[in-house]
Amino acid sequence: MKIRFFRRLKQKLSFSKKDHGSRYYVQQNVIKDKADLKLTLNPLPKTEVFKSDKSFLFNEIPLKEITHKALKAKLGSPAYVLWNDDQIPKHRIYFYRERVGSYKFLMQYHFIEKRFVFACNRISSHNGLTNNDREEIIRQLLLKYTDRDIKGPQDDFEVKMMDGEGNIIFTYDSVYFFVNYLPNNENTQHLIREFGLETDIKESLANHRESLKDLI
Repeated sequence: MKIRFFRRLKQKLSFSKKDHGSRYYVQQNVIKDKADLKLTLNPLPKTEVFKSDKSFLFNEIPLKEITHKALKAKLGSPAYVLWNDDQIPKHRIYFYRERVGSYKFLMQYHFIEKRFVFACNRISSHNGLTNNDREEIIRQLLLKYTDRDIKGPQDDFEVKMMDGEGNIIFTYDSVYFFVNYLPNNENTQHLIREFGLETDIKESLANHRESLKDLI
């Protein structure tokens, strides 16, 4: 089965308010505190970066155009809106849930002070996500944005790509499988300065000089 999670998913789900409460979404939130935010702003520092000539999209929305209004117009009302003010001031997360067959997609869009800073798509299955499923997701990512394809069985399901605007897509394989979207915009640069992460970012890039020289 080919997973077309890059296109607008046609099969919408209807959830009652009893399906999932605030505790569920607190648990699913991938940026719970400033330590998580720091890791998010500097993802997979030792992973090879694949360059893309195409601008990145999430749910057919260019990363640079993601706003509250754009999400509402494109995706409708979120399944849940979570405020995480206790850990990060004015941190709001919009959750959307959809399904294709037995595959479930939990998408979250992160805003801080009403500014978009991060999005991710958690992909799972009633039957358990297989290695073939993970390979198919990575294959679609690479084919959509680069001229690469995976060859043979994989034992590592993490990939990192950067487009010409400096936006990053990276996958993360843990208990669940995530496709993550990190925009390179004034908002993320503001956070890097606000939380004093400039040094960490510079140090991590210094470890990737050979890859970096081809991207700038």
